[in-house]
Amino acid sequence: LDIAFIKIDGAYLPTLPIGDSTSVQIGDPTLVLGHPEGLLNTLSLGNVSGIRDYRSQNAGVQFQITNPISMGNSGGAVINEYG
Repeated sequence: LDIAFIKIDGAYLPTLPIGDSTSVQIGDPTLVLGHPEGLLNTLSLGNVSGIRDYRSQNAGVQFQITNPISMGNSGGAVINEYG
């Protein structure tokens, strides 16, 4: 449920679109970006291993992923090929 907005000076910079989470399926590849153990700009590969629907409890839909999450990687971006 987290979204970060960063304001910088610049024009015509490339962007990453926000994907359509309703199209995510089990088995889709995922990337996690972070800085585990202080190693900057690290990517770890995985996939969507489960989709949990908690809308009846007002908690939305949650995705379970297989990407390794190490110290310093927690809270980093999780994306698929569509953003």
